[in-house]
Amino acid sequence: VLNRSQETQLLLTGLEINHQQVKVGDEIAGKVVLNKATEYTQALTLPYQSKWISLSFKEIGLGNYRNKYQYFIEGFSDSWQYIDIDKPITFSQLQPGKYILWIRQIGAENSAPCYHLNMTILPPWWQTVWFNTIEVFFVLLLLVLAVITGSVNWNVQALLKNGRKKNYCRRKRASSLVYLMT
Repeated sequence: VLNRSQETQLLLTGLEINHQQVKVGDEIAGKVVLNKATEYTQALTLPYQSKWISLSFKEIGLGNYRNKYQYFIEGFSDSWQYIDIDKPITFSQLQPGKYILWIRQIGAENSAPCYHLNMTILPPWWQTVWFNTIEVFFVLLLLVLAVITGSVNWNVQALLKNGRKKNYCRRKRASSLVYLMT
């Protein structure tokens, strides 16, 4: 007990996605969100279908329940927001990307963040790099096929035109010979 830190610490104690409590091993859109208990989670990777995210925290330590906190989501918000630690932090409509949730204690000697959580919102399949690569490949393939088809068509038309010209000349020569013979 004497070696115990007197600092208050925050623990992530609950996670809700789309108004559903998430437990270890639960899947959302075919992906396991929590591989270990929330208290030990330092990063979350969520599918784009996660429209409503709610995080619950508890204070542990000697100074708990007397502290006030602010949070900031790097990559999403521009300023620190006040929070009541007894109520969950809830946010919605995070666009695909990487975010960091920072929480700091207000009025502490050291105003540095005391908690952080890395969050990644995965993009839908049609916004992924591999899909865009395949899309570009097919567009280029269609362009190449269009150029080849156009070239072949132009050559066929040129050959037909040239063949018609030769036939016309042959017929004209033949009719001239027939005219001369009569």
